[in-house]
Amino acid sequence: ALGGIVGGLSLGVLIDHRFARGTRDMALRLLCGFCIAIPPVLAAAFAAGNFALLFGAITLMMMTMGSSYGPTMAAVQMIAPIEMRGRFAALMVLASNLCGYAFRPMLIGFLTDYVYGDPMKLGWAIITGLLTAGPLAAWMVWSARGDFLRHLDR
Repeated sequence: ALGGIVGGLSLGVLIDHRFARGTRDMALRLLCGFCIAIPPVLAAAFAAGNFALLFGAITLMMMTMGSSYGPTMAAVQMIAPIEMRGRFAALMVLASNLCGYAFRPMLIGFLTDYVYGDPMKLGWAIITGLLTAGPLAAWMVWSARGDFLRHLDR
């Protein structure tokens, strides 16, 4: 929890500072960077089998990726029409929960059963999921940056 608090406050200050200097998509840029940089760190810590290393990697994830959720939600609210902001927030929470809580476990099960074909390869399925989902998420967010900036200019 401490990682999320420290990360949230520091990311908020950084994003506000960069936004004031003209980098209006800073929240999206940071999220993309974290989606590329953090999953390999988590995968390496998971593969190492060292609990302390894994705990440190998860704390780093909470300080970066976990703390990016609030600024990203604020960015979505900045471009949403006033009468639609509640719906946009609900849609973002729904999409986040579907990806994280519904589809990710199914992906890990699919990789374990059908790609690796061995229930003892669960760790490798988790590592594969981390190394594919992070860059995919970064690509999707980066692809949306242009539309975000166009909507922000309205």
